Amino acid sequence: TARTVAVTGVTIKVGDNASDTATMTAGEELQLSAEVKPDEATDKTVTWSSNNEDVATVDENGKVTAKTVTQDTQVTITATANDGSNVTGIINITVKPVAVTNISITKDVNTPATNESLEKDATLQLTATVTPNNAANKEVSWSVENTEGTDVVSLSGTTGDSITVTAKSGGKATIKATAGGKTATCTVTVTVPVTGVSIKSSENKTTLNVDDTLQLTANVTPDGADYDKNQISWDVTSGAQYVTISTPAKGETITVTGKSAGEATITAKAIGGENITDSIEITVNPKALESITLTTEKD
Repeated sequence: TARTVAVTGVTIKVGDNASDTATMTAGEELQLSAEVKPDEATDKTVTWSSNNEDVATVDENGKVTAKTVTQDTQVTITATANDGSNVTGIINITVKPVAVTNISITKDVNTPATNESLEKDATLQLTATVTPNNAANKEVSWSVENTEGTDVVSLSGTTGDSITVTAKSGGKATIKATAGGKTATCTVTVTVPVTGVSIKSSENKTTLNVDDTLQLTANVTPDGADYDKNQISWDVTSGAQYVTISTPAKGETITVTGKSAGEATITAKAIGGENITDSIEITVNPKALESITLTTEKD
């Protein structure tokens, strides 16, 4: 009868090297082998097992597959001799999550969003894309990075792949998306358009004499509207023979000079639309007589 030689030792090897520890990233595969001693052992086969198949599995040939994890997690892989000796070899494997390598912000359909402009009360949807697709810790958090930006915009939420930005007031806001330690930002500039213009005359006067002057000022609404004073233009829309206006006929303030007696209409227009106008009626009176000299004839 042939002599049975029992297994006395099992050593797990990674490649050509014996090892009792290893590191893997979720989704990776690692081939292990078992070196059984003594060389003359009758049955040198082993059975492979994992103590946590949610972290890593091992097949009958010693191939380990790392599963998805959200943090560094250890699993023990065991090779057990099949000869009944219960001799084992083990290797402790640390499985690491797949790290986020990049995050980007887009609008519409995958259009990069880095610098965007909105008018007050308008909205913009932003979406964060995290790579790679199998990264752990892909949850995205959103915030307004600059303090003053919280007065400029509001966010529909602080987590999730997409958010809606609502423009509240004029200024700039830096919106930040964060996932897995990576960040991306988008600067949103909010403008407040001019919606109205009104004319006010100096001392609330709407009459002047020939050769006298009157100052007119255009006030735009709302308060805080974004405009350049040279975006206001002036025109004598009727009665141009009765008045002249200072040139260039642009800016918040102009001077009106009476030419001859009559009525004239002066209009201020704010850039932003033909309907954003206001008009004022100016009445020019004849020039006042400074003195009257009476003479008489002698007989």
